[in-house]
Amino acid sequence: MFQHAPSEKLNLTGLEHVVVLTAKGEKVAFRHYGILLKKSGSKVPRVVLEELGPRFDLELRRNRSAAPDVAREAARVPKQQAASAKLGKNLERNAMGDTVGRVHMQAQSLDQLQTRKVKGLKRSRDAGEGDAAKRARGAGDESP
Repeated sequence: MFQHAPSEKLNLTGLEHVVVLTAKGEKVAFRHYGILLKKSGSKVPRVVLEELGPRFDLELRRNRSAAPDVAREAARVPKQQAASAKLGKNLERNAMGDTVGRVHMQAQSLDQLQTRKVKGLKRSRDAGEGDAAKRARGAGDESP
């Protein structure tokens, strides 16, 4: 019911924890593992699971279905949500119910892009003069 498509590739360095729920008959087992990456003879490291906890087993003791009118009311979709299901062009809803839109733009030329001007990189007015000319001009300004 809640399964998703299996992943072809997995970044092991970004994986730190694994939570495992196992259902067998009337029991559900909950386990929490940490990932340890050990060296192996190939590029892919050897993965070792170390149990961290908590660890518990759940047992289903009672199971009672709702009355048909209550179940129908619980499964009812509000009119406002049903009306907003028809979104405009380039709009869709994600799994959390948020509206996500796509904006299509023309290709931009990075040569004409206006960037921020930094004063530290700007040339001074007398950048054409040499250091000796600046020192000579500064020395002449002093008065005795």
